[in-house]
Amino acid sequence: MSVPMEGDFPKDDGPLYVLGRGPSVGSARAAALWFHEIAHMSATPMTGGIFRHGPIEAVGRAFQVIGFAPKDIDLTANLALAEDIRGAGGAVRLIGPDRDWAYPEISPLLAPLVEIVPAQRAALAAALARGAPLGETRFR
Repeated sequence: MSVPMEGDFPKDDGPLYVLGRGPSVGSARAAALWFHEIAHMSATPMTGGIFRHGPIEAVGRAFQVIGFAPKDIDLTANLALAEDIRGAGGAVRLIGPDRDWAYPEISPLLAPLVEIVPAQRAALAAALARGAPLGETRFR
């Protein structure tokens, strides 16, 4: 099975945070759940504002972030946060129009309907890279 995503992201060796603001907070929570369920790896969902005022202090070389960045009133804050994370040595992939993992530009209120697809694909790519058994759960 081929899933065209970056094969080196996210890696196994560092924390993964999934960030969203506004309507994308639900997307961040769903994406983190899929990384747990599909790829069998830990992921922490969080709002961009809370991340800015706490966990950003822990960012280093192995730190990884997936951020939702629709074209809405929070875009400037989302892009600034991503640059600060990169500046501190963390790896960031943004999901949004004209971003790392892009989707077509649509109304920001409808963004959660489509922005989740790249997150699902990223979780599947991580599962394949880790050799996680697809469609199987360890605990019922």
